[in-house]
Amino acid sequence: MNCKVHGVFKNLRYRILIIDDEQYILDMGHSLWKLLFPFLFWMLPNPVFKVDDLNIVEKLKSSQVKQTKTGHSSVFGGAIGVFIATLLKPLQNYLAIPSTPLVNAVILMVVVVFVFILCTSINNMFKNKLQSLVNLRELSMHKLWVRPRSIKHFFQTVFFYLFSLALTLVFFMMSIEDPDVITLFFTMIVLLFLLFTGFLSITIGYTKVKFKGDKKTAV
Repeated sequence: MNCKVHGVFKNLRYRILIIDDEQYILDMGHSLWKLLFPFLFWMLPNPVFKVDDLNIVEKLKSSQVKQTKTGHSSVFGGAIGVFIATLLKPLQNYLAIPSTPLVNAVILMVVVVFVFILCTSINNMFKNKLQSLVNLRELSMHKLWVRPRSIKHFFQTVFFYLFSLALTLVFFMMSIEDPDVITLFFTMIVLLFLLFTGFLSITIGYTKVKFKGDKKTAV
């Protein structure tokens, strides 16, 4: 089925889908696994909520919303992160963390947990913001598969994801082998980029969708 995807104003977690003149809200933040592995958005069904009140839809979306450039930002931000980290490397003697690789790994795990907590908090903030306008629990829920908008979109998402993943692994190794405060800081930044790359899998524009089972039956 043909589908037009709109963004929700200042809210990365949700998308508005227009299918056969019916409006649905797609929740992209319901699964941490899908944010970790963006391809699951295409492989597994996603929950959508049917909205009958067009006034609510108009409040959620904005005519000024354009396709989010998150992917380009992740590449640009990652490159800047490496550049700044290199420039600040001379400060390493002052900011170095004297410890063993085992202790460094433990510190890295603490950083990773902190980033996941931060990501969860941001995700919940988006949820609460939307809940102030519409209670999704009061809407009928369906599930559908969403396909990539195009071959170009597919390969762009794969590239940005693999780039962010590789950059994250590099900073992970740096944090264990030769850690300092600057390295740990940029490890947090690139890990956040990696987690938010998942929102690239369903972007604004036209795409194909398929409902799971009978679309008239709430799941």
